[in-house]
Amino acid sequence: MISLGDLFQPFAWLFIFTAFGLGWAWRKSDSRRRLMPAIFFFALLWILSMPLTSNLALATLEWGYPPGKQAAQDVPMIVVLSGGMAYGDALVPESRLANDTVQRCFAAAEIYHAGSGSKLLLSGGKVNPSNVGPQLADAMKELMERLRVPADAMLLENTSRSTYENAVESARILKQHHVDKVILVTDAAHLPRATRCFRKQGIEVIPWGCRYRSRPLQFSPMLFVPHPSAAEGTEAAIHEWAGLAWYWLNGRI
Repeated sequence: MISLGDLFQPFAWLFIFTAFGLGWAWRKSDSRRRLMPAIFFFALLWILSMPLTSNLALATLEWGYPPGKQAAQDVPMIVVLSGGMAYGDALVPESRLANDTVQRCFAAAEIYHAGSGSKLLLSGGKVNPSNVGPQLADAMKELMERLRVPADAMLLENTSRSTYENAVESARILKQHHVDKVILVTDAAHLPRATRCFRKQGIEVIPWGCRYRSRPLQFSPMLFVPHPSAAEGTEAAIHEWAGLAWYWLNGRI
């Protein structure tokens, strides 16, 4: 939840001063019609940057997959989808898994150590092949070994570059091992698209969400104050809904 201290951050004040500026221009303008496009897009940006909007937008994706409600026993494979990765550069030469990928690995390791009896399939290549560094699945394997998951309990799929390719390439490996039911681990907001992709490939899926970002709403004036993290959450939700529409139109889900 956004705190009162966030009111003193530049992002909120930029919106507040812009609102005052538009209000002053509206009062002084001889042709207010010319200001309407600017006011409309500013209001739209304000709404999209509110914690209330972000929370509700993410909730439309996450609430269908509540945490801790799935049965994880007697499933032969846990499929862990990669997220992001920060590849090395001149300033920081070492490549690092992004937070979303790390949290997915933590969730999968927790399932494994809970005694599910499942092996793990780590899925993810490079979105941009020109990046210098490991494939995502290989980097995930290193992290999983640090989380005390033995190497012989893991399979790697390191060629995919999208959620659709995650499903296609993972399904190919799963069928080679005569597996048709999996626990699918990814961000909760990503589960609607990822689950449908795997089911399209003939794989029975138990969705297992992590990195939940929507919360039960408790009224506060801060819900209406723009914040960069809220704008990021709204953007993520729009990305997923647009991805669902695109995949449906292309017969991928």
